[in-house]
Amino acid sequence: LVATYLAANSQLQVLDLSHNPLRDAGAKALAEVLCQNRVLSRLDLSHSGLGPEAGAALGHMLKSNLGLRELDLSHTQLGNTGVESLSRGLKANTTLRSLNVSRTGAEDKAAVGLAQALVGNRQLTRLDLSHTRVGDAGAKALCDALQVNPVLQVCDLTGSSVDKSWLKLVANIITGRSKSGGHK
Repeated sequence: LVATYLAANSQLQVLDLSHNPLRDAGAKALAEVLCQNRVLSRLDLSHSGLGPEAGAALGHMLKSNLGLRELDLSHTQLGNTGVESLSRGLKANTTLRSLNVSRTGAEDKAAVGLAQALVGNRQLTRLDLSHTRVGDAGAKALCDALQVNPVLQVCDLTGSSVDKSWLKLVANIITGRSKSGGHK
């Protein structure tokens, strides 16, 4: 029903479907419509029962969507598979500025996928991986990506399994970059 409405309403800029039991099927229908949507700029699907299949559909959507600026998928069950699918879409995306995948069960494998996407992505400025199972291997991959990605300003790893030394390095890379005018 929401996907049908969204397809017909070309003026809607913000859609908050948080705390609704969309599950994977609802997210798939929504993602299909959003592939062609250029107006919706903010989508909140947090607490909506999404799993890995929703991540795959939304990742596919990110490859072609030219309007979405903020995507909140926090408090879902995307896991590594769903977040990795999002990462593949993020590689090709040119508009998304903020991605929240906190409390999704993501681990190092998902963080490595996001890091690979960040190497070529020059739009994302905020990435929230807080309260996930990301550990030192994921943090290392993110640090490597941050060395070549000049635009990410926030990489939230609060409550993750990352050692404090890696957290400090992530912060130092971002802080040092902002002090030097965005280039490292």
